[in-house]
Amino acid sequence: MASCATERVTRMGTQYPATNPDTVKTYQTEKPNKEYEEIGRVSVDKYNNLAITRSGDEVYKMMREKAASIGGDAIIGITEDFASISGTVIKFK
Repeated sequence: MASCATERVTRMGTQYPATNPDTVKTYQTEKPNKEYEEIGRVSVDKYNNLAITRSGDEVYKMMREKAASIGGDAIIGITEDFASISGTVIKFK
């Protein structure tokens, strides 16, 4: 069986140590009141390799884990299409 990429993370600029995924916040439409720097993008497919739909909680958990892996404090500008959910990873200043 062929494997497909189901999680993608792109790092931009400065590299930061990993953070705790449990502390990564998600912002759908609003933005945080604190100053921040955009450090990457994260995207997670809504379907696993067997084309089974992942729960929303599972997708957001995976997004937080990927954002934390590059030092993110939050994910903003979250968008959703038929197959995936993505957003911009930020680091608070």
